[in-house]
This record gives sequence, C-alpha cells and structure tokens, in this order.
Amino acid sequence: MKPPFQNKRLGFYFTLGTSAFFLLVALIYFLIYRGTNELNTAACLTLIVSAVVSIGVSFIPKWGRFSRFFLLVGGAIGTSFWAYGIYYYVSVVIADIDLHGYSLEFIATAILFGLSIVLPIANLFLPFEKEESKAFRPLRIVLTSLFCLIGTAAPLAMAAEKIALENEGYINLQLGIDPYVKEKGQSALST
Repeated sequence: MKPPFQNKRLGFYFTLGTSAFFLLVALIYFLIYRGTNELNTAACLTLIVSAVVSIGVSFIPKWGRFSRFFLLVGGAIGTSFWAYGIYYYVSVVIADIDLHGYSLEFIATAILFGLSIVLPIANLFLPFEKEESKAFRPLRIVLTSLFCLIGTAAPLAMAAEKIALENEGYINLQLGIDPYVKEKGQSALST
C-alpha cells in the first residue's frame, strides 16, 4: 500500500487547503449571521458537504483529481445560496432605505464567498498527481464552465423568483402594466 502523500503535487495540497477554507467560511458565516434572517443554512451545509467529500475523494487513487470539481460546484452553489439569503439586505441598501451602507459583516462574508469561487477555479489548473496526463487540461475548461452554469442556475432562479414575487407591483409599474385594467372583458388578475 502506497503512502497517501506519495506522488502528489501542488493541486492535491491546494485542494486540502481549499477544503479547510470552505469549513472556515461556513463556520464564520454561521457565527456572524446565526439568529438572523440573512442566514441561509443551505449555504453552510453546501460548503461543509463539498469540503468533506472533496477531502475523501482526494485520497482515492486515480480519482483524486476529480475532487476539485466537488469544491467548484460546492463553492458556486454555496455562494448562490448565500446571495439568496442576503439579497433582501442588499436591496434595502441599494434602494437607500438603509443610509449607513454595507456592514462589515456583509463585506467580510462577500469576500469569503467570493474566494470560495475563485480558489476552486484556480485549483483546476494546478497539477494534482505526478503522472497526470496533459490531455486532461482542456477538459477542465469545459467542465468548469458546465459545473458553474449548472451549479448556480437553481439558486439564482429561486432568488429571481423571490425578488419578482415580492416586488410585483414595482415591476409592473416599471413595465407599464396595470393589473386592474380589463382586457377583452377580463381583469388582468384573473386567470
């Protein structure tokens, strides 16, 4: 049986470091926002699960190099859930309802979640094992794009739907739609 750290290169250690970073981000986010409406536990769980799975897969021979994709998807989905949980706070600041600007807690978590997307992408381009083939590198770009699109689509769609439902009157006003105008004998509100 080979020692677990034999034949490993920078990508392996960067994967372990990024996994530890994900666990730290989840802990900091939870501690800052616990007991508030801005806490989205799915963001914490996504980061924790992706970090644990990535660490586990990293030690499986010939499959370890795929552990980086778990971090990529987990970082993208976790950041999307964070944005989904914090969007109301951001919209209040943007609309000048809160004149104090963004809080330090928000700025800190924004930087941490931003890094949870950037680090896994950078990790994809680092060599993982000594005998890793160069043919795998172009596949990384394709898989990176695919996983980022799939990973962020669902939470962002949920956030857009939530924003649209809570701001229906404002959106209709901007589009020039009057829900009480009757067209062809029916109210726009009736289906």
